[in-house]
Formats: sequence, C-alpha cells, structure tokens
Amino acid sequence: MASVALPLTTVAVLDTPVSLAGAVVPAALARGLVVNRTAGSVIRLLPPYVITEAEIAEGLALLEAALSDVLRADAPGGAHG
Repeated sequence: MASVALPLTTVAVLDTPVSLAGAVVPAALARGLVVNRTAGSVIRLLPPYVITEAEIAEGLALLEAALSDVLRADAPGGAHG
C-alpha cells in the first residue's frame, strides 16, 4: 500500500489548542472512511494498490465532508465555538 500523510493545523477553541487531526479521524470513521492519526497533527491515508478512480473520488468526498464538519464545528458559533 502507498500511504499519504496529510498534515493538518491545530486551531484554538476557547484559547485551548485543538488538533484537527484528532477530530477528523472519528468524523471520517462515522462516514465509513478509515484514516489514522500518526502524529499530533497528521492523518494518514492507506488506499490499496488496486483502487478505481471512482473509489478514490468517493474516499476524497468522504474526507472532504469530514473535514468540513470539523471546521464548521470549530468556527465561531459552531459546536465548539
């Protein structure tokens, strides 16, 4: 498998640092996409060698939805703000 590391920033929520990576992992899993956190601010994608373009597009759409939900929750007025 080829792995891809995605470094994510840490944001401040109520003056407390919160890792986006830590929030993205369960948000992605809730959508059926398995990613793991390898460091404080890095998530890793491990797609199989045999994967179709449609499967890649589906996985990226799921990851985008997870990231959007996490960022929306961290925005002022969101779940954490």
